[in-house]
Amino acid sequence: MKKLLCLCLFACLSVSINAQVATKEKSSHLSFLGIPIEGSIDDFSAKMQPRFTLKKKVGAENHFIFEGAMYGHNMLLQVYYTKKTRTTYRVVVSPKHINMEEFQDSLKHDFGTPNVTEQGLLWQKDEGIILHYTPEGYDTALIFLDAQGNQVFTKEK
Repeated sequence: MKKLLCLCLFACLSVSINAQVATKEKSSHLSFLGIPIEGSIDDFSAKMQPRFTLKKKVGAENHFIFEGAMYGHNMLLQVYYTKKTRTTYRVVVSPKHINMEEFQDSLKHDFGTPNVTEQGLLWQKDEGIILHYTPEGYDTALIFLDAQGNQVFTKEK
């Protein structure tokens, strides 16, 4: 009887651990509009192209520029990658000529209630951060920073 009970306990434990590992693997990278910020810039670019148009490759500054619709407005996006391995780690959205209150409401709807910081509205997730940042005298920016990609970027500096 004890052997049967132990066997059942270990079986349940292994199923639980596998479920936790699958959940962590599934959500290991931050997503930009449903597209995980992972892999090489070329792979990420291929995933972006059905929805966004590649406008320019800025190799000297390690980013690609895309254009496309987000929340009903046409916006420019900069996708940054590391120099050595070309790993995608950050997406910066530059919204122009939009109603900022509507834009922030859309962000709150998608990502929940943000933390208000000196830099702006911050959403912290296990996979990375999302920051809506408006520096004084400059245009607003929405920054998606993948935690794993940023670790690669930091190591390659």
